[in-house]
Formats: sequence, C-alpha cells, structure tokens
Amino acid sequence: MNIHDPAAELRSNVATPFERAHAMPVSVYTSEGEHIGEGQLFIEQPLLEAQLFLIIGRKDLWHHHYGTAALIKLLDQAFETLQLHRGWVDIPEYNEHA
Repeated sequence: MNIHDPAAELRSNVATPFERAHAMPVSVYTSEGEHIGEGQLFIEQPLLEAQLFLIIGRKDLWHHHYGTAALIKLLDQAFETLQLHRGWVDIPEYNEHA
C-alpha cells in the first residue's frame, strides 16, 4: 500500500543553503611548499554565483601577496572555469588591509 504524504514530499525538496551549495576548498602554500592558509568558493549553482573565503593563518606572511595570489586563482576558477556570473566576499570593518 502506498500512502501519499505531501509533507514528506515537501521536506524532501527543502534544503539548507549548505545542502544546496557546493563548496570548493583550496589550500595556500608558500613557494617552499609550506601550508599557510585556506580559501574556498561557496557555490550556489542555480544562481551562478559564489561567496569567496580566504585566510592566511601566519601573521608573519601577511602583506606578502599570498592572499592576493590566492584570490586571483579563486576568481579565475569562479569566472573562467565555472562560468559563474557573480562572486562576493564579506570583509569585516576592522580588516582594513583586506
């Protein structure tokens, strides 16, 4: 016997943003191969857009252009490879250098 449950059907079509979006993480390395940071594209494929995240964990390597180089790679991935239409980043006010 099959029982139609409209509420169950509705629940199966509802997803949190994390379930809908696709995350594409990347690691940031120095030229010597040392891991110093992480970046990520958080992709909303139906909207053809992505939020970008980037962190360089070692403060002594801030202002050495690692973040800039990683951001350029993420943007190339977003716009050239994935053909997304929009990308954005949230930067806190206190992060004046970003």
